[in-house]
Amino acid sequence: MHPEAEHAAMKRLLEENHKLLEENNRLLRKLHRNALIGIWMRVIGYSLFIGLPILIYVYVLEPYLAGMGQSVDSLMFQLEALPNFEVIEQYLPSQPQ
Repeated sequence: MHPEAEHAAMKRLLEENHKLLEENNRLLRKLHRNALIGIWMRVIGYSLFIGLPILIYVYVLEPYLAGMGQSVDSLMFQLEALPNFEVIEQYLPSQPQ
């Protein structure tokens, strides 16, 4: 081969290699960007999956449950104030056996 033909072939191969490298670099950047977006979407998704029920409990359900707890406490206090079954048996007439 002549040196000029060799030089032209080498130059053509280098240009083709350069184009392939640029295309490869573009594809790698896209893959990296998509991987980062996927990671952040997963983090946001899991945060919502875990955090949303907690927020709903704290801001929506907890006030109702706290009020219900106070009602249960007052009911228990009132039940404790009632006389025991043994005290009631004293006032009932005894049945013959």
